[in-house]
Amino acid sequence: MKIFDESAPWQRHLSAKTLERWPDDIVLVPIEQLSNYSGPVEKCIVVADKLEPKDEVQLLTQGKFRHVVQLTNPKFEQTVNFAAHAIANPVEFMTDIVSNIFANRPAAGELKIQKFPFRHSKEKTNILANIRQYIEGVEKSRHVVDPIITMADEMFTNAIFNAPTDAQGKKKFAKLQRNSSVELDPEATAEIIIAHHENILLIGCEDSYGSLLTSPLLERLNECYSVGVAAALNTGTAGSGIGCYLILEQSTSFMVAVQPGGKTFVAGMVLLGLPSRLLVSIPKNIHFVIAEP
Repeated sequence: MKIFDESAPWQRHLSAKTLERWPDDIVLVPIEQLSNYSGPVEKCIVVADKLEPKDEVQLLTQGKFRHVVQLTNPKFEQTVNFAAHAIANPVEFMTDIVSNIFANRPAAGELKIQKFPFRHSKEKTNILANIRQYIEGVEKSRHVVDPIITMADEMFTNAIFNAPTDAQGKKKFAKLQRNSSVELDPEATAEIIIAHHENILLIGCEDSYGSLLTSPLLERLNECYSVGVAAALNTGTAGSGIGCYLILEQSTSFMVAVQPGGKTFVAGMVLLGLPSRLLVSIPKNIHFVIAEP
């Protein structure tokens, strides 16, 4: 992996092992140097500092970049590593996304993973209650319980109502009222996953449809930041865009990973042990992973 501007002061935060580990066609580009970068955007990791979410989303929407990593978001090197892994081999990355996200964590401490599978819309209340109970048992989680439940609520709704498609690829339940009774196809799966190590906690949702389209999602996110959620709701159906906007707003890192026709994974990460006023001030990392068959 290369650094586009070798004079960038933040390169001291990356070990030689990290840079040597990944192919040279993956490039870390400082945001102020993007106008000089002419390489493939899908091989680029944009490095920013205190970039606002609305500006990140605009950059991803208009520039087609897929990864924005912020210097003052903790675990900079760990984040660069999993972004590079997702670029170098997205199919392999998606075989075990959660483990790969945490793959370069410090050796101390155990990575704890808890899964909450579901199939029917009527399970929502119990799933959210079980997640709340689990999160409340995680050390230093007091300030993130409500944000996690908000994200879990949106993830459940997206997986049940927006992910399922018919044989022609059309959404089956997206236009239904969210209090409708619906169930996933017999062969389909969906689960909310919680993983935590040291002061990082991830909540993600994985479904087996792989139907999420990233370009319309980014356009919807961009609309939410441009005109506001209320106005965006008035322009059409809620879809997964509004839910992902709420997940992004509640998290310190946000990821969407899609293997078309095979898997969708949406996740938010938060820091444990910080008061709410500090949590909301942390610049957000954003990652989009597309694993073509």
